[in-house]
Amino acid sequence: MEPNKWMLPLHALLIRAHMLAEMLEQALQRFLDME
Repeated sequence: MEPNKWMLPLHALLIRAHMLAEMLEQALQRFLDME
């Protein structure tokens, strides 16, 4: 069992999740500024 097989997809998923979280945060900030 190789750790690389699991670590790479997991790492990519974490990066994607982080990017998505930042996008959501910016969208929320814009939404709050509009009101």
